[in-house]
Amino acid sequence: MNSSALRNAMMIALACSLALGAAAADPADTDVVARGKGVEITVKDLNTAYERLRTSMVNAGTLPAPEAVEAFRAQLLDRMVVMRLCESRATEVDRKRAQFESNALIEGMRNQANSPEDFEKQLAREGHTLASFRQDRFLETLANTVVDRELKATLKPSPEELRKRYDETPERWTIPETVKIAQLLISTRNPNTGEDLPEETRKQRLQVTQDLRTRAEKGEDFGTLIRQHSEDSNSKARRGEYVFARGQMLLEIEAAAFSLKPGQLSDVVTTQFGYHVLRLLERTPEKKRSFEEVEPVLKAQWMSEELSRRLPEYLQKIRTDAGVELTAIAPKITAPAGTETKPRR
Repeated sequence: MNSSALRNAMMIALACSLALGAAAADPADTDVVARGKGVEITVKDLNTAYERLRTSMVNAGTLPAPEAVEAFRAQLLDRMVVMRLCESRATEVDRKRAQFESNALIEGMRNQANSPEDFEKQLAREGHTLASFRQDRFLETLANTVVDRELKATLKPSPEELRKRYDETPERWTIPETVKIAQLLISTRNPNTGEDLPEETRKQRLQVTQDLRTRAEKGEDFGTLIRQHSEDSNSKARRGEYVFARGQMLLEIEAAAFSLKPGQLSDVVTTQFGYHVLRLLERTPEKKRSFEEVEPVLKAQWMSEELSRRLPEYLQKIRTDAGVELTAIAPKITAPAGTETKPRR
């Protein structure tokens, strides 16, 4: 389960949360906003997390609308509670796996940056030190790992369910008929302006195209003619070859290509781009992928849907098991999930 899926599902779970208590005025940093077995979150903890997230959102050009800050903080608090609960439920094996995966993730991000220094500067712009970023990614990955072990590992689709999905969506598993062609193009457009060439020039270019087709029909290598004369820069290096299904090419090209037999040359085909000569190299008939081929895809889809469906209940259960309580100064949800932020530049 990836981290974005968990975050999204956690936000869905918030809709099932009870309304939170009214906030007190000017709470102290050490005052507790949430507590339970394995969990104690203070005002300072919440403020630190919020300011870090807010800094990141400022850099992205998005901020919570003023009237939605309370709900945004409430969602953040709930996510922090879940992270702490998952941390308290983690085994040593969970921790080792999360450490390895989060380290690998960060290393990949560092490698994509121009330099380690640039990477750390980017973290700083988002309110992080390298140490705090490592800790956040570790806790996020650890939560995923715990959910994988405690929930995802218990989910298993029946063969009947997967077969039913396969039978109900035949179009999804059907590979359409395709053709492989070689194309020679003589353009009728000015290469610098893109405008149509004068009519007399187009007539001359049509004659050139017909002559080249005749040479190919008489036995000259079509690939060589393409390399020497074709003006299709996109395909010239690969001997003018294209593979496509219906609906993926210009209608004129598609109609000509699908009417040919393997090895046959088309007549000169006129399009908005110029004059084309096609040779059909190969035709692959429509094919439906077997159930065995797509079973892993079906299973992954089922797992994703089932996990999203069951995750809110699971998260509520671990809150209940830990006796989590939100204090009177905890922020409360005052806006529907999904409406808590809007672009602010």
